Amino acid sequence: MDIPTKVQSVARTVEHHTGKSWDELCGPGRGQRISLVRKMAATALRELNPDMSLRDIGQALGGRDHSTVVYWMRTIKQIVEEDVMYRGIMQTILEESRDRHEVYAESPATVS
Repeated sequence: MDIPTKVQSVARTVEHHTGKSWDELCGPGRGQRISLVRKMAATALRELNPDMSLRDIGQALGGRDHSTVVYWMRTIKQIVEEDVMYRGIMQTILEESRDRHEVYAESPATVS
């Protein structure tokens, strides 16, 4: 699957830290772990790409509706506020994605 430049940093970081591929996140899986990782990815995408619409984030994650993305972000906000372990994971994903984002932003190519 081709991953748009705006999504690459989050895709690679999430894959590295969770062992879940971007294809898995975009797939139909509804298991608790894949669902949680998908929510974290959506939240990271929004934070790193404020110009990216909720619709675009939903499309990047397998064609989900924008209202689903809103729900995911609210859910992750609550989880991160209540659980220090998930707060740390989310913070790591955001920090490393930011670092990767700067590298990918310099290159307009799409990574496969």
